[in-house]
Amino acid sequence: MLLDTGAQMSVLDLDLALNLGLPETDTPKLIKGVAGVAQARQFTGLLHLPEWNIIAPNTFVALPLDEDHGLLAIIGMDMLIEFILTVDGPARSITLRAP
Repeated sequence: MLLDTGAQMSVLDLDLALNLGLPETDTPKLIKGVAGVAQARQFTGLLHLPEWNIIAPNTFVALPLDEDHGLLAIIGMDMLIEFILTVDGPARSITLRAP
């Protein structure tokens, strides 16, 4: 999983979303990124980050991340806007917490 403050939306690997049996929304979403413009399917689910004791509902766009990038999920600003993200370089730690 990647925390991406430059991504407007959170993305889930398409195969993972299908394998988990997540509910799919009616409408695909047109997304723009570094690779260009694409239509993406949308799925709803709960994001669970046990290290930070976070469970949050969200709608994720789904793309084939694993085959292209070796990732299963990207957490974007649609989720991160709800939390305080602290990156401590010298301590080599990242924390995410509710305000």
